[in-house]
Amino acid sequence: MHKTLQQLIDETPEGGVLHLGETLYKESVTIAKNITIVGVIDEPDDPWYDYDYKTLIEGNVVITASNPVFEGCSFDFGDKPLILENGVSPSFKNCFLEANQLIVKIKDEDTNPHFYSCRFSGPEDELGLCIKNGAKGYFEKCRLEFCSVSVQDHATNPKFTDCFVNSVDRVALCVENGASGLFENVRISTEMDIDPLFIEGNGTSPEFLNCSIYGFPCAANIDSGASPTFEKCKIGGHSVDPEHGYSDYVLRLIDCSAIFASCDFSDVNTRVFYSKNVQAEFINCKFNDLKEQDFPDFRFVKKVENPSLVKQLVAILSSQNVLHEIEKYKDEYFEFIDRYMVGCEHKKFHCEGDVWEHTKLVVQNILAEKYDWIDVLTALLHDVGKKDALERNDGKNMHAHELFSEKIAEEWLDRMGFGETIKKDVLWIIRNHMLALELKVIKSKFKIFDLVRNPLFYRLARLARADCRGTLDEKGEPREDFDEILKREVVKDCRNLAFILPIVDKNNVFAFEKIDEEQVQKFFDIYERVKANGSVENYDDLVRTTLKTVLN
Repeated sequence: MHKTLQQLIDETPEGGVLHLGETLYKESVTIAKNITIVGVIDEPDDPWYDYDYKTLIEGNVVITASNPVFEGCSFDFGDKPLILENGVSPSFKNCFLEANQLIVKIKDEDTNPHFYSCRFSGPEDELGLCIKNGAKGYFEKCRLEFCSVSVQDHATNPKFTDCFVNSVDRVALCVENGASGLFENVRISTEMDIDPLFIEGNGTSPEFLNCSIYGFPCAANIDSGASPTFEKCKIGGHSVDPEHGYSDYVLRLIDCSAIFASCDFSDVNTRVFYSKNVQAEFINCKFNDLKEQDFPDFRFVKKVENPSLVKQLVAILSSQNVLHEIEKYKDEYFEFIDRYMVGCEHKKFHCEGDVWEHTKLVVQNILAEKYDWIDVLTALLHDVGKKDALERNDGKNMHAHELFSEKIAEEWLDRMGFGETIKKDVLWIIRNHMLALELKVIKSKFKIFDLVRNPLFYRLARLARADCRGTLDEKGEPREDFDEILKREVVKDCRNLAFILPIVDKNNVFAFEKIDEEQVQKFFDIYERVKANGSVENYDDLVRTTLKTVLN
């Protein structure tokens, strides 16, 4: 007699792996422990084509364990969606999920499930995925077809990367009621004459990066206090009926604000905008035959490098009394100081005062070292995102402030006209300045190697040393000493290796491979491409894959 799926689950120990065969299970199940359930699939050559799923589960699924894992399974939830709440955060990889109505509902702030290379499919005109009540959720290389996605409520902040969201006769993606979220390399479209993207509500502030949004003709409707940002997106639409009237616009903006940076609006055959009570900024965007004077409420900006302004800023940052000069030109050039730094403080982390007081200490510490104006600039900008991080984390901490700092710094560097090379270097240092402090605890030896052997590490170390000396405890003493962090044996080993490439095995132990200087450079070129591609997630596998390519 064959065992039921529930019996197989119950017999699998906590942390164990349950391998299912080519079987159809028609039953409802409950997963109450953290196990891995692996089905059988035939993988396609092209990841955008369907897998051939051999393990099928039809019935209601209830998950109460915190982090179970599902791989290669096909789920048909029927009339009851999969509900993930109260911190239940499973991982799904190469799975197919469908239902008669809503497929998955994710809610509550501690809930953060991961979906990798999954396909969601529902009946036409139905809501397929709902994320609400402060939930997160990470979706990578997923396809959501014939169903729509809804992201709702304040603090709800999912991330979608390399995904495809498509519906038939319903909005494909709706972000509303104060929600945010990051959508990177996402294709958003509908099959019929309806907006594929709808953004609504005060505080609703999603970010779209390298996305493709296409409608017939309306691609996006932004309304009622929303404030999204779009960067390097392709936004297009074609009218199928020239007499369509009000809907005959690619982008509708009503009672909202929005920023579009380096976006392409050229793939249109109709009017681009309908706007009412709008604050919108278009930075280096591409249009076909758009008359900017027809949109007085919009700000159209063409940013180019500004050598004269940059020269003046370099002179300020290179001056002997640099803090005095920065204060002198604060309102003219450094407006971010009052906007983001002054008055923003958290005594648990900085007893020396607000962010501006801390930043002045860091700059003073930089001046005590061998430095140049780029070091002063990175010190000035490295913590500019702490206010936004504190607000995003409900005042509890400043976690991930380096990412907010990077974003604000990039906008300022663009506005001031700095070139791409300087901008790239400064942003790398800002992005990694907290990672430098983590060198005291990082276990992955290749991750350490990757950081300390970067050509900019000397600048990063300079900032980290000054940052530590400017972060004071209740007694007014530095909380950490970066020079002590650099004395950790594994950090010293990685910094001193000379063209001997470390290979990390599964036990996190170094092996070594002697290769010449040309091969080292080839290794890092390939490594960066593989890492950017995202096809290899694990550091160990990433190193081995790259090394194999180099030595072959």
